[in-house]
Amino acid sequence: MPGGARDCDRAGRVWASVAAFVGSAAVAALVAAPIALERAVGGAQFSDNLGTFPVQVSLAHDGRSTLDTGILGKVFLARTGTLGFGA
Repeated sequence: MPGGARDCDRAGRVWASVAAFVGSAAVAALVAAPIALERAVGGAQFSDNLGTFPVQVSLAHDGRSTLDTGILGKVFLARTGTLGFGA
């Protein structure tokens, strides 16, 4: 059966291609994960009131936090906890 051997060889090549694609996608995901995490944490911010003033708190990339009081300006807080997180 020459046709059967040829089909088996073609199926093997298809599976090898699929395995190569899945492996490449896994490597790309492992490389991109830290970048995605950094962007998610770096973009974290929340708004609240400090007395009667609305403020916005966000993280900076150098481990300090920013407290934006709007009309009163910005307050930059040095590291407040482990790796810049915490109170």
